[in-house]
Amino acid sequence: MIELSKCEGTGAIGIQERLQKLYEYQPDCMQCINSTMKILGGLVLDPSKIGCEECITHRVFKRGDKEKKPILYVYANIPGQGKYFFIGDREKERFIRNGAR
Repeated sequence: MIELSKCEGTGAIGIQERLQKLYEYQPDCMQCINSTMKILGGLVLDPSKIGCEECITHRVFKRGDKEKKPILYVYANIPGQGKYFFIGDREKERFIRNGAR
């Protein structure tokens, strides 16, 4: 986890870099949603280090999903850049950036 805390990028690019490093460090992070949320919220996505007004890590479920597989997402409000969502895609095994809004 030390590598993750040393990421220096800010804004949307900094978040994307941290999420990619998390996946490299812990390839099954899309499967272990609760642990991943704790790691992201506590160390990796500290708003003061990434230049965000707000950075939220949470999970949602697809309507009609009988298996109730959670989908991990990160929401960030970045001054001067906008609002971004980074959605954990289990099939592609990576985070997909969706923004700015």
